[in-house]
Amino acid sequence: GLVRGVPLYQVFPKNLSVQQSEDIFEQAVGLAARLAKHGLVHCDLNEFNLMVDLSGIQALATAKDDPYVRNSGQSVVTAVTANTQQQLDNMSGGKLSKPAWEQSLEENDRIQEALPEPAARLESGEPKPIVTLIDFPQMISTKHPNAQEMYERDMACLRRFF
Repeated sequence: GLVRGVPLYQVFPKNLSVQQSEDIFEQAVGLAARLAKHGLVHCDLNEFNLMVDLSGIQALATAKDDPYVRNSGQSVVTAVTANTQQQLDNMSGGKLSKPAWEQSLEENDRIQEALPEPAARLESGEPKPIVTLIDFPQMISTKHPNAQEMYERDMACLRRFF
């Protein structure tokens, strides 16, 4: 599945409040601690491997409840067949009923639903960012001879970024 958000390096520090920055840092350190508790060290924990969603919305994108996903109620095959037939009907008359740039501006195409609410908010009222850790192939066991060094390097990368 897709991860909602952008890599931390793409989040401009000027766009973050102090509370958001602190929260992202705390979540990142917490993720490293949780991995260590389960016997693993990430070994590449930095701003490139942390995805951040500043909207605070954790729900999965579904056609039923996400305003950015639309569902006509038809299967893809039915929709394509209906669309193809409509295009053929339009072309048989020699003209399109409307110019192409106006066809997508129908009133029914406009999204009217309200955005979902964030799962949690910070004290400032801003949405609580959601941090997701990615890129696991280089992980090692906490029993590895270099585990302590790699864990400390991960923490140094986070401190340097923040």
